[in-house]
Order: sequence, then C-alpha cells, then structure tokens
Amino acid sequence: MINKYGYKGKIIIEDLVTGEIKVFKNVVTYGFYVKASRLITGTTVNAITHIAFGSSTSVPAISDTTLGTEVYRTTVDSSSVDSSTGEIEIICDIAGGEAAFVWKEIGLFDAASVGVMTNRSSTDYDHTTGNDTRITYVISKA
Repeated sequence: MINKYGYKGKIIIEDLVTGEIKVFKNVVTYGFYVKASRLITGTTVNAITHIAFGSSTSVPAISDTTLGTEVYRTTVDSSSVDSSTGEIEIICDIAGGEAAFVWKEIGLFDAASVGVMTNRSSTDYDHTTGNDTRITYVISKA
C-alpha cells in the first residue's frame, strides 16, 4: 500500500515446509517517518528489532501506534538495505510451535515491549499447522 508520503510495503509469508507463499499489503506507519526525520536531523534512533503478531481484524492506518490485539512478539532475524534502491528488507523465521494461532495482523517495532511501531499489516494466516514460517517485510519508495 502506497501512502501519501510515497512509501509502500508488503509482507511475504512463506511456509518453509510446503513452500506456500502469501503476500499481504503493508501500511508504513507514522512511526517510520518519525524515525526517518530524526535521522535527517542527526538524532539517534532505535533500530527495528522486533516483530509482533496479533488477532485484531481492524484495518491498519498510518496513525496506528500499536497492533489492535497483540498476542506474540519476538526478535527479527535479519535486516538489510539495498544501497542502490533504498529498499528495506526485514526477515524473521517463526518455528512451528511459536505463535500458534491465526495471524490477523503483524507489526514491526523497535523494542521488546511497547516501542515505536513502524509498520502494520492486516493478514489472514493460519500458523496452527506446526510448520516453520518465514516472514519477509519489504519497504520501498513508491
């Protein structure tokens, strides 16, 4: 989803056993832009370090600061920025026994609890199968 500031995002959820892939739109929230503006002014910002999963079906908005109903949070495994395109990619693998519920929303944060949410995606992914899953968040300039 492209917002008025010109960034778009998507979330790719891949079942690492079956190979099934689902792609969902992602809302880049106001928290992302606050972090970007602080970088421009030379202010230190916390990195995106955590991903959270929730059960709310409320529609994501740029003004969101939390998930609707957070159920599970864990650290991300890796992040990178493509120096030629500026595309940001954040990856997290979730084992089959972790976060075993139907994921209705996923968000990125800069802390183990609370923190600044930079992205929120409305999803519908059943993670009760017991299969390992990879989540890839992609944020890019439209």
